[in-house]
Amino acid sequence: MAELQNSDGDRAGERTQPTPEPSTGRGVFRLLCLPLLAYVAVLILVTVFQRRLIYHPATAGAIEISDSPFSAERARTVTVTTSDGLVLRGWHVLPNNASPERTAVFRQLAENPALNTGQEAGGTAFDGTRVVVLYFCGNGGHRAYRDDSIRLLTNCGADVVIFDYRGYGDNPGTPAAEDIARDVRVQWDWLTGQEQVPAGKIVLFGESLGGGVAVRLAAEACADEAPPAGLILRSTFSSLASVGAVHFPWLPVRWLLRERFDSAARLPHVTCPLLQIHGDRDDIVPLSEGRLLATHAPRTSASGIPPEFLTLPGVGHNNVTSMARREVSQAVQQFLQRLGLAESDEKSSVE
Repeated sequence: MAELQNSDGDRAGERTQPTPEPSTGRGVFRLLCLPLLAYVAVLILVTVFQRRLIYHPATAGAIEISDSPFSAERARTVTVTTSDGLVLRGWHVLPNNASPERTAVFRQLAENPALNTGQEAGGTAFDGTRVVVLYFCGNGGHRAYRDDSIRLLTNCGADVVIFDYRGYGDNPGTPAAEDIARDVRVQWDWLTGQEQVPAGKIVLFGESLGGGVAVRLAAEACADEAPPAGLILRSTFSSLASVGAVHFPWLPVRWLLRERFDSAARLPHVTCPLLQIHGDRDDIVPLSEGRLLATHAPRTSASGIPPEFLTLPGVGHNNVTSMARREVSQAVQQFLQRLGLAESDEKSSVE
């Protein structure tokens, strides 16, 4: 006998099986993938745009001495030409106690800007017996933002030479670590060559990222057996990767960065005396970074001077000069005295 079938054609006694619901596995997989894809996207963006994240230049059509707080008899615009043909502008500022002969030379230069050196003006733009501070800025602003730091150093009896990096201020180009390293070597060669300043009269001064620039130049000059007189580092990190890891612990910063500024690797090769200055409230380059860098310094310089570390209580990253002007001025003055570049009875003024 034939089996009875229901109206749907199913055999009698058999139940219709429910249609299985779609698997939720794909949904879970997608939920897991979304954060991963976002993380990978961040890694790509950091890698591609890292120079924009590192360098924050302020630009200007022209930065003239007349726009600065320095008079024409104490400051002049100077230029160097880089290895790839860019003309970089900067300032040369005389110390407060500059002789009348030197200020007269600067007046002549102001009246005839086409003259590039003091020799052509009938004198000397640099005094070969006085200290010259070659100043390297941090990653923001331009040289006109550093007028207070410049005054502090000129109050200590030093000439100050400060160039903006390529792409900063009124300078052409785009900043990059290797290009900056080549550019500052041109500045060093200009000072020691054309301007005839002995290497032993030049102190390199670097603030923040500029400390990485200064350490590299100092190491290269020491390797060439023409070391600078000294090196001053203010609020400087051990390496850009190290301080980056402090701020972004969830990123593999050490693997991503091409712009490394690895001062910790270069400082052991710096044989000149060293002074480090760091605020203990620095939330951009923590004091621990400065301390870490200090562990890589030689125990003494080639001349037997041990490295110094000045900690500024209650001072942050961008208020060093305003919050601790007297302490920094005294530390710099005493450092120059130890180098034999300032008279022991010469007192710096604190404005």
